[in-house]
Amino acid sequence: MEKKRESIMKPLEEMDLIDDFLFTEVMTDEENGQKACRIILETVLKRKLGEIRFECQKVVPGVSETSHGIRLDTFIRELPGGDDNSIPGISIYDIEPDKRSANRDSLP
Repeated sequence: MEKKRESIMKPLEEMDLIDDFLFTEVMTDEENGQKACRIILETVLKRKLGEIRFECQKVVPGVSETSHGIRLDTFIRELPGGDDNSIPGISIYDIEPDKRSANRDSLP
């Protein structure tokens, strides 16, 4: 007898941005994704950001046939022009939701 795998959907009201489904849905919406990226990064970095561009589910291929590529949940580029504490040039960030409780202290 084959055992059926039950899929339990979590109600939307119980989700937060650490849930991969909700994170991806928010980040694939251009306007809301940009707002969420800005809020998250400005909170973590404790500074205002300049102009940002972002891509959800960015794939970066490996540099050779034997190396693995990576998939970034959200790839963010900050263009020059933030507040006085901004880093000159273009800064690159990646936001990754992670539900593993063991890593909670290292999330920022």
